[in-house]
Amino acid sequence: MGFAIMDNYLKIKGMTLKRSLYNYAGLAMDIDGTANLMLALSLRDSMAAPILGSVTAALALHQMDQHHELVVVQLDEDS
Repeated sequence: MGFAIMDNYLKIKGMTLKRSLYNYAGLAMDIDGTANLMLALSLRDSMAAPILGSVTAALALHQMDQHHELVVVQLDEDS
């Protein structure tokens, strides 16, 4: 869930799926882990988990982009 939002955001910035997995897998696992914990707790939390996961991923990447911490590297696809 969190990685889907992150991948879309990074794709807009020009990053490939391979690079986004390599650079931001930890952030995606944190967001997904929290969302999975919320899904396991109760019905109310399971309805809020997708919304909170998506918003958290978008805010985290936006903050990183604002502080120039978002690393977008163009790779040569031929290599």
